Amino acid sequence: MVKGDNKLYSGVRANMEENNYYVYEYYTLNGGATQFNEESFDVKIGDVYYVGKGTGKRVTSGIRNMKCEHFKKVFGFGHRIVRSGLSEEEALQFEKDLISKYREGGMALTNKLSGKIAGIDIEAISQIKYLILLVKAGLIKMSQEVIALETETYQVLVNTLFNLNELDTGNKYNKIIPKCPDNIEFILDEYSAEKLSDRDIKFGNIKYVLNLLENNLIKTNQREIADFFEESTAVVSGIKKDKYQNINPIKPMNLAEILKKFDIGKLTDNEIREGSIKYIIDKLIEPNILNMTLMDLAKELGESHGITYNWLQDLKRRRINVRYVKPSPDILANLFDKYHDIEL
Repeated sequence: MVKGDNKLYSGVRANMEENNYYVYEYYTLNGGATQFNEESFDVKIGDVYYVGKGTGKRVTSGIRNMKCEHFKKVFGFGHRIVRSGLSEEEALQFEKDLISKYREGGMALTNKLSGKIAGIDIEAISQIKYLILLVKAGLIKMSQEVIALETETYQVLVNTLFNLNELDTGNKYNKIIPKCPDNIEFILDEYSAEKLSDRDIKFGNIKYVLNLLENNLIKTNQREIADFFEESTAVVSGIKKDKYQNINPIKPMNLAEILKKFDIGKLTDNEIREGSIKYIIDKLIEPNILNMTLMDLAKELGESHGITYNWLQDLKRRRINVRYVKPSPDILANLFDKYHDIEL
């Protein structure tokens, strides 16, 4: 057993401290007996068999260790978060206390480690060093936080091993040989360097849609694209300007929905507004069917359509094509009631 240095944990944390950790546990849904590696276990329904810390969806994702996975398969996979809103240090301490409590109570925990903050066993360090080799070789993509979670350790230790000077023969960690984790098949699949992250997919989808816009296959703008993907306009603009590296267009799974929503044949809200007002001006006011002025029209539709007299004058002067849109029956009925002179 290699004893850690308390200063290693309480030293510089470099923006790693966030209260987004929680401690969770797995418990049995079925009772019974089983054997694992020639060791026998008898459990009751509701017995806790694993305690861990995590963030995000960690509680329901991934593989812990082969013994834990064996228990999942035999006794069922009940899970719950027992405390949340913790820093990594707080989560480690609570995890340690809970593991100690359950083991003293006779629970058959499958945890490989005791949850100790100051002490990490050689096997865990060996696995961390192995995963770091895979990351640096470009075979997998794992952040330091994810490596810490997968090896049931903590980020400061992983950060230390990431920056280990292999020429420093006096460093105790250099004496530990990297070792392949027993869940390496899961690691290679889950964190493959060729596997796209959710961010990669979203950004690729956005770039694909921006290309559709550039080729006039859809009618929209960057703000509406940002809203559709629940992203900021700054990010969409950055993707458009190639500010993000290695973002390739990816065809969205819901392409049909996008094409329908931004159909080039569909009028936008602004086009409907311009078209209906242009209809009133050109087909009703100019031919003197309605005895009203642009000032009257601004007064009648200013509140409902958000138009002003200056806006109307600009619309009237425009030489660009504006597709006519017949106003709603309610608007026409109101205007004819007030401004239609039968004598005309």
